[in-house]
Amino acid sequence: ALAGLLDARGGEVFLLATSDHGENLLDDERGLFQHALTEPTRWDTRVPVWLHANQAWRQRQPQRWARLRDHARVPAMQADIVPTLLGAAGIGYLEPRASVVDLGERPPPVRTRSVVRRLGQTVDWDRLP
Repeated sequence: ALAGLLDARGGEVFLLATSDHGENLLDDERGLFQHALTEPTRWDTRVPVWLHANQAWRQRQPQRWARLRDHARVPAMQADIVPTLLGAAGIGYLEPRASVVDLGERPPPVRTRSVVRRLGQTVDWDRLP
């Protein structure tokens, strides 16, 4: 439904939607609250990213759209969102962190995706239960 509305809007449309957290935000009968409670898990911290571009945008940027589709299942991070959005808008951006990428340009390098366990303490996402 939303994709249809965006396609009918006219002009170029590119949309990226995501969440800032996974489960455990008073979203079921368990009444769990907090980002990952006391011990984060993959369930708590993995979030989807939804991309949509209308035909006009895809026609103007076919290579970028193809790369975004190719990178649909790569292990991305929230930090990749800003460079990806700016790249989709045609805005140049120099990211000083080598581990953060514009997913429309290249796939992420092999990297550690850190999750904050407690203030000042992080854990590698791939090691979460």
